[in-house]
Amino acid sequence: MRSAPLLAVAARSLATAGSPPPRLRRLATLDGSRRTRVIRAAVSGGDPALPTTVVVKAHLNPTDVATQVREPAALDLLTRAGSRLTPRLLGLGERPPFVVLEDLGVDLPDVAGALLGSDAPSARASVVRWAHSLGTLHASTSGWSPRMTASLALHADRLGQAVPAVDDMPAALDRAADAWAQLVGPLRINVDARALDQIREIDALLGGGVDVRALTPSDACPDNNLLRDHGMVLLDFEGAQVRHMAWDVAYLRVPWPSCWCCWALPPEVADAGVGAWQSAVLSTTPYVGTPGFAHDVDLAVAGWAVVSVAWFLEGALRGKQDMDRRTPARRAVLLNRLHQLVAVADQRLSAVQDVAAQLLSLLRGRWGDQVLPLAPALRRQ
Repeated sequence: MRSAPLLAVAARSLATAGSPPPRLRRLATLDGSRRTRVIRAAVSGGDPALPTTVVVKAHLNPTDVATQVREPAALDLLTRAGSRLTPRLLGLGERPPFVVLEDLGVDLPDVAGALLGSDAPSARASVVRWAHSLGTLHASTSGWSPRMTASLALHADRLGQAVPAVDDMPAALDRAADAWAQLVGPLRINVDARALDQIREIDALLGGGVDVRALTPSDACPDNNLLRDHGMVLLDFEGAQVRHMAWDVAYLRVPWPSCWCCWALPPEVADAGVGAWQSAVLSTTPYVGTPGFAHDVDLAVAGWAVVSVAWFLEGALRGKQDMDRRTPARRAVLLNRLHQLVAVADQRLSAVQDVAAQLLSLLRGRWGDQVLPLAPALRRQ
C-alpha cells in the first residue's frame, strides 16, 4: 500500500467529536517490508490535543492474522492502563489493519546498539535498564490472562479474524516437536515419542500459578526498545501474549533466543539483568524469588534451545550462515543452545536431552566446536 492512502485513512482514525480529522504528512518510512509499512508522520489540524508527530504501522500480509490482532489488543490494554512502558495507542483501523502510535522520537539508543558498540559499561547498563523495564511490565500485568483474552476477542471481531490463543508457547513447543521429528530423525538419531512428549510438556512444568503469567511483547529483542528519560520503552507487540515470566527472563540466559543480535552475555551481565528484573517483580509476585522460579528459568532456557533447533537446524545443515558482522554465526548459536539444553538438571527432560546430546556430538563432528562470541561491546572489559 502506498503512503498517501495509508496516511489518509490513518488520519480519519484520529478524528474526535467536534474536531475534523487532522492531516498527516510523511516524514520518513521506518519500515517498508512486505509484512509491514511503518511511517513517521507530521500532524497538522484536527484536535489540538493531538501530538505533532505520530507513527503509523500497517500490517500488509493478509495471512499474518495473529499479529494483526495481538498488537492492537495489547497496546489497547496498556494505553488504557496508562502505561509508560510502550508507545500510546492513538488510533486504529481495519483496511489494512493498522495502528497509530505515539512517536517516541528519533535517534534514541537501544540495547542492540549498545551491545554492538565499544562501550562496555554502557552495554551493561542498557541490559539492566531493559530488564528492569520488562520486569515493570510483568509486575503491572501479572494475572492479565482474562483481560488479554477479552481484548484479543474484541480486536479479532473488529478485524473479522479468528481469535489467537492468549498463550502461544504450548503451540510453539508442539510445532517444535514436529520439527524435531522431521529434521533430527533423518540424521540417524532416534527421536522417540517420549522425547517429543517432553518437548510438548515444557510449559506445563513451569510453576507459580496464574500470578507468574504476565503480558509480554514476546519478541523482546535488543532492538525492540528505545531509551527515554524515564527508562526503556518496549516496542513491537506483534507477538503479544500472556505467558509464564520465565520465558522472558530466559532471554538473558540463552540469550535473546528469537533475535538476530544473539551474542553471548558474560554471566555477571546476565546476573545483573536478572537481578534488575527481579527487583521490579518481587513485591507483586514473591514466587520469582524462590528456587522454584530459578529452575523454571532453566526449563525455559531448555525450551528456547528446543525451539531454536526447530527454527535454524535445516538452514544450518545446508550451510546457511549469518555473515553480517552484527549477527553471530548460526552454527555457533545452535551448538551453544544444544549445550545449554543438555546441561539442565531435570530428569523430566532426560529423553529429549539424550537426543540433544547425540545431535550436539554429530554437529560438532561436522562443524567443529564453535564458540558463541560475546557481544562486541563486552569483549573488551
